[in-house]
Amino acid sequence: MLDGSAIALLALVCVLLAIGQVAIKVANSGISPVLQAGLRSVAAALVVGGVAIARGVPLFVRDGILAPALLAGFFFALEFAFLYPGLARTTAAHAVILLYTSPFVVAIGAHFLIPGDRLTAVKIAGLALAFAGVATVTLGRDAPLAPGAQGPTLVGDLLCLAGALAWGFLTLTIRATRLAAVSAERVTFLQLVISAPLLLALSFVLGEPGIVA
Repeated sequence: MLDGSAIALLALVCVLLAIGQVAIKVANSGISPVLQAGLRSVAAALVVGGVAIARGVPLFVRDGILAPALLAGFFFALEFAFLYPGLARTTAAHAVILLYTSPFVVAIGAHFLIPGDRLTAVKIAGLALAFAGVATVTLGRDAPLAPGAQGPTLVGDLLCLAGALAWGFLTLTIRATRLAAVSAERVTFLQLVISAPLLLALSFVLGEPGIVA
């Protein structure tokens, strides 16, 4: 059971993630989406690596976590390879709500993969209510827009939904493998250093124009 501090911290993280979607959409006007995601991983790796070093957390240790770390890095890259282009094709409001469908994947996957994390009637009821909310938002495409404003598109929404699925698989990878016993700083750093070259390479393969403004 989560205590008050944990709930408050998670709520703060959710707020920061939501603000992040707005920042991504703004930056998409000047930087190609996948390239932006790759550059973000590079910059974030430097920040997280610096924090880990300051805290005395070893980042490169031979402890047999290479395989799950690579899988986590792949899902991390996949999440943003879908999310960033999705934000270029839908509204930030739609994107952030669709991204938070990842708990469906985690809840269902954890039921089978993580001992003691079973689905209960209460959890299923909560997931059903959350799904109804997501469906309501996703279907609301006919709201009036300001002149020149871009509304949500089905392609954009589906890309964000795919990003949510990848995020869910990422969470399951961390929680159901040896990464669960690794420090948060190191797990995050490994995701970033693995995703950065994958995203930058994908941007090149896609022929993105790069920084345009």
